[in-house]
Amino acid sequence: MIKIKRRRQPVIYLDIRETDPRRNLALEEHLFRTVGQTDDCFLLWQNRSSVIVGRHQNTLAETNGAFLREHGIPAVRRLSGGGAVYHDLGNLNFTFITARERMEAMRFELFCTPVVETLRELGVDAQLSGRNDLSVDGRKFSGNSQYTSGGRLLHHGTILFAADLETMTAALTPPYEKLQSKGTPSVRGRVVNLSEALGGRVSLEEFRRLLANRALRGRTCSRFSLTADDWAAVDKLAREKYGSWEWNYGDSPPCSFSVKAYWNGCGTVEARVLLREGRIETVKFYGDFFGEESPAALEDALCGQKPEPAALEHVWNSIPVTRYLHGVRREDFVRLFDGARESA
Repeated sequence: MIKIKRRRQPVIYLDIRETDPRRNLALEEHLFRTVGQTDDCFLLWQNRSSVIVGRHQNTLAETNGAFLREHGIPAVRRLSGGGAVYHDLGNLNFTFITARERMEAMRFELFCTPVVETLRELGVDAQLSGRNDLSVDGRKFSGNSQYTSGGRLLHHGTILFAADLETMTAALTPPYEKLQSKGTPSVRGRVVNLSEALGGRVSLEEFRRLLANRALRGRTCSRFSLTADDWAAVDKLAREKYGSWEWNYGDSPPCSFSVKAYWNGCGTVEARVLLREGRIETVKFYGDFFGEESPAALEDALCGQKPEPAALEHVWNSIPVTRYLHGVRREDFVRLFDGARESA
């Protein structure tokens, strides 16, 4: 009896050289929603320095806003769940898009196998750890997440190859003394760059080539090219969704935090804040500061504002803040939600 092998599905392979995180996430979504229901896709891509936030996370809770603004690092929300991750050009990202009927959702190991096998061929014993991480000797180098909709499944992962781990730590560390969010918190365990695990024997470009070869082994690549209309749709999505405050911050779950600062000439000021949809819903001031009037009017003025310097600048210009926080300087007040402290 002849055993008939089931033919493996052809795959569209895109080696993307764009590095704008908003454009890359828009491209990923565009392909997910428009490529034929029977087509599989495999993408390799990189983002320049950015924080990519999980679908159900509170962006303010997961990032150091002051650090991101100072260094021009955008925070961009993705479609899939899981924790916030840091991307830069020392990272390599991969995406699989397939029909959900061919793959069981949340079976992360099915999509991580090419990465594991590529590394094992290079003499590195990589393992799937926890729900969705890849590690070497107990140190994480890859986080993975998934999104399903309309019979399609998207799996993507990030690989730390030669990332700036100091910047990653600073970008993913919220400055607030205390913050409680109903969103999903990121897990920040021990991490490692694969360049270290590989002893510098393989460059990122070489690893990119090897991973592509392993992921596509035994598959037929379909001819595919993005049209001008495709790119126009991608740019529109990047601009209107992935470049918008409403998606990246406003779509966050409710979040409460307190931030305390000592300002020379004013005293200790503590603000306890409840955010909803990324804006201040309530705020109460406590501390040893003096004021000509109760800070209630200041608290009312802050409600509905974003917890960002530009919004606090607007409040400063709208009401006499020093009447409620005597001796406060404008440059201190506008940085309140950065968690900045000054000594006497």
